[in-house]
Amino acid sequence: MNRVRRVYLPLTPGLVAQLDREGALATPMVGFAVTPRLEQAAAGDDTEELEYAALLAAATYCTEQRGVDRWRRVVAAADLPPSSVAEPGDLLEARLSQIRVIEPVLRRHVVSFHIDERPSGSSDVDLMWFDATELAMVAELASG
Repeated sequence: MNRVRRVYLPLTPGLVAQLDREGALATPMVGFAVTPRLEQAAAGDDTEELEYAALLAAATYCTEQRGVDRWRRVVAAADLPPSSVAEPGDLLEARLSQIRVIEPVLRRHVVSFHIDERPSGSSDVDLMWFDATELAMVAELASG
């Protein structure tokens, strides 16, 4: 049985700064993961493809949240205890990979960050990968 679950967290620049400054993110918050709904819809896809779909859903959520602002999308990949994750409140409105994170996310849970190469209003910008130890650099990029 898995002791952790990979979750993709769409972060605003303010949340990145909070994680850097305080070492934790308050909850509840929206996250994305491989869910039974996603597995059923993408039958035949392997785990890596499903995780990539969840990552892209988190990036799309960032795009929607920023509206006309041009801040960089940031997605944190975190390994969370299964007890930290719950179904979204409204399954009819939720995306296939959407979940709710109901326990604080600690810095030690984060394994990597994915951030836009450049600030843009578009979702067509490639995401760069950063190790969790590079949080300060990610916070700097996200704030600028």
